[in-house]
Amino acid sequence: MAIAAACPNALWSQPSVSIANPPANAAFSTGNTIVLSASAAPSAGASISYVQYYLGSSLLGQSNALPYAFSWSNAPTGTFSIQAIATDSLGNSSQSPVQSLSIAGIDLPYVTDFEPSEGYVPGSLNGQLGWSVIQGSAAIVSGQAYSGSQSVVLTPTNPPALIAQALQPSTNPAVVYVDLGFQPVAEVNVMSSSIVTAGGASFGFLASGGVAQVETLNGDGQGGGAWVPTATGASVALTSGTNQASGWHRFTIREDFTNQIWDLYVDGAMVAYNLNFSNAVSSVNSLVILGSASLAVGLDTVYVGATNPLFTNQSNDGIADSWKQQFGLDPTQDERNLSPNGNGALVIQDFVQDANPLDYFSGRATQISSPTPSNQVSYSYDASGRLVSAQVGGQSAETYTFDNAANLTNATTVAQPIVAWRSTNDLPPDGSGIGDDSASPAGDSVPNLVKYALGLPALQAVVGPVPIIALEPLNGSSYLTLQYSRPDPAPADLTYTVQVSSDAQNWSSGSGVTTQLSSTSSNGVATVVYADLTPVGQPQYGRYIRLLITRTPVQQ
Repeated sequence: MAIAAACPNALWSQPSVSIANPPANAAFSTGNTIVLSASAAPSAGASISYVQYYLGSSLLGQSNALPYAFSWSNAPTGTFSIQAIATDSLGNSSQSPVQSLSIAGIDLPYVTDFEPSEGYVPGSLNGQLGWSVIQGSAAIVSGQAYSGSQSVVLTPTNPPALIAQALQPSTNPAVVYVDLGFQPVAEVNVMSSSIVTAGGASFGFLASGGVAQVETLNGDGQGGGAWVPTATGASVALTSGTNQASGWHRFTIREDFTNQIWDLYVDGAMVAYNLNFSNAVSSVNSLVILGSASLAVGLDTVYVGATNPLFTNQSNDGIADSWKQQFGLDPTQDERNLSPNGNGALVIQDFVQDANPLDYFSGRATQISSPTPSNQVSYSYDASGRLVSAQVGGQSAETYTFDNAANLTNATTVAQPIVAWRSTNDLPPDGSGIGDDSASPAGDSVPNLVKYALGLPALQAVVGPVPIIALEPLNGSSYLTLQYSRPDPAPADLTYTVQVSSDAQNWSSGSGVTTQLSSTSSNGVATVVYADLTPVGQPQYGRYIRLLITRTPVQQ
């Protein structure tokens, strides 16, 4: 009887356990430490020895004392079923009801420098503050960094190391920047290089001619696309004899989820713009870095957020406010896809090229007018039909006189000033071939006549605008100005005329439409500034200014 009575008593006295924290269906962000705790009661005459916590069938950990708490660090993203099992001193155990919790990506803005103060320790990156090493090997290392004292090194493995940080998509705004310090590895096949992917954007590196050419994925919105060079042909130097970048560089992605496009900056300068997303995505839900099979890849100082990390940008259109203000554009408005100069070039293109968005000529605001080609001779006759002068190409002007018997006599031959300039600049003196007024032997699209007029060397490429166009504020309005430099004194065979227009087709000049603001001279160079007398009318703009250079043969 005693034994029979003891059996049902034991069955009714099993321990009890329930999860006290977190509450059912709780939600967390990746990288947070999740504290699990339980309420547990032993069977009769016993005490609770320990409580264990399981993720499915995998043991997470256990606690031996009240409140039976266990800290779950570096939990991955996803939805999970958690269960507690309590065991008492008599060896009896029982299970709690299964409880669900979800872990989402880290909220934005996300910032990390992989430093000890943040909780990163040297060794494997996997599981540290939300980072996952999906394949290969990656570690926190000391002594080499873009910033601070620690960074991540993706070890060369085959297949290459692949690491990721999950981010919280529900907090992503319409425009997000992804900014990081990176030491990449290039390959002859960009798909084998180190690659950064975030949202709908990806960039990699192509080994070419001793440099790593930056390649961007111009997507098709359906998971594919084409790898293309950047608009500026951006590249980074490689360590001699290797395909590894010789140092750290800063790469910044701008993603526009409304328009499904992205831009790329390298070391603070925009190098690519209006690229299409590879996939139709609405947020940056992860940052993924692919390493290399041949050389180590470095990662450091990561930022993901809605604020442009490179410069002040009130409209968040990717264009610096200071650059807009320089040309009278509105920094509070997204003007990147406008063409205020009317030539079809977008403001974003001018920003990348550092060109004046109000300059119809994109830095080449010159018009030339020159005599007949050098292989022709032009003649002038008097009223009786007698020859009085001849212009021999661009070399000389010859004048003729007649004696009483009407015999023709060459009176004078005047060498043209441009002939000496051609000779000094190693061009054919007669203006043939690369010496022609309209030729551009330096390949910079600036004709010889313009260089002659502005005192520039013929065989050296011009960098920057010639002449310089700017916007001058006055009494609440803005006026186009044009500045050019020329030899002083000016060549005798040239005239300089500043012209303005409202449609870039019909031009006018003179005191009624332009005014000379200044003319200064120093060391044989004169600098002249003119202004349009008609203000620029925003937002239509519709004012254009240029310099007309005319060469006329010098006569005796």
